[in-house]
Amino acid sequence: MRGIKALYHIKLLTFKGVWYLMKSINAVGMNLMALLYVAQKLYPNRIAFQDDTAHITYRDLYLQSQHLADQLSRLYGIRQHQKIAVIAYNHLFLVHSLFALSVLGADIYLLNAEISAVQFQRLNEQHQFKWVIHDPEINCVPLEKSILMEHPSLVSIKSLLQEKICPFHQNRKVKHFSKIIVLTSGSTGNFKSAERSSKVGNFLIPFYQLLTQLNLYRYQTIYIATPIYHGFGMATLCMAVILGATGYLKKKFNVHEACDLLESHQVQVVTLVPLMLSRMLRMIIISCVPYNVLLLGEQLFQRL
Repeated sequence: MRGIKALYHIKLLTFKGVWYLMKSINAVGMNLMALLYVAQKLYPNRIAFQDDTAHITYRDLYLQSQHLADQLSRLYGIRQHQKIAVIAYNHLFLVHSLFALSVLGADIYLLNAEISAVQFQRLNEQHQFKWVIHDPEINCVPLEKSILMEHPSLVSIKSLLQEKICPFHQNRKVKHFSKIIVLTSGSTGNFKSAERSSKVGNFLIPFYQLLTQLNLYRYQTIYIATPIYHGFGMATLCMAVILGATGYLKKKFNVHEACDLLESHQVQVVTLVPLMLSRMLRMIIISCVPYNVLLLGEQLFQRL
């Protein structure tokens, strides 16, 4: 009964919610974009994400991500089964890229943005990435494989998103369930793969557990402090979209900026690793910490 109430509260168990969920599979396939498809139908004008410089509604995020997918397919030939590495901090261009790659059926490799040139070379030799989408400050990527997030003069994710949006290809006939591979344990120099299929079904069971056990359906604002290239950060991004919540992103974690963000936007939920939380608590400004904290590596949910 509790689960039914929660699903109804976020509109997934309403007639519209069930209808849009079923329709999403035919429209975009069973991948991350299906989650965004449902959200932009249920909450078209709600702010989806806000980063250091801009914010975007669910409807615009969906349209722009579909447009970006078409551009990546046309200009770079990105398609299903290809291995695409993504090296970036938390920002809107990263969010666009993840949804666009997913709907194209590409296998997404999330790499730590602090990766060294030696570590990247080793991973590139091992996985043979077709393309690498990365922030401009990441300078270890070969030019022939590079797609920049933004650049003042070169083609980039930012410039592609700024082009006029044309009708996109809704029937791409992608049959491959794109995978999201989080490469962990980079501090040792030996990365390990934590592979996740981006099938919609793979997110629903853990999401349902979080929704009912932690009452997440009550909250509409989430600060994703954990890097998205971290598995927990990626999971939180998906959770925010399913909830139809507003997700706040900061390119890098800074204690003072984090506390200012939580206070100014009255953020209800924040996802942190224990080290981040301990740094915030050292600031003495206890009021800056929200009531609900999702922690990785400790108790999943703690009330402060």
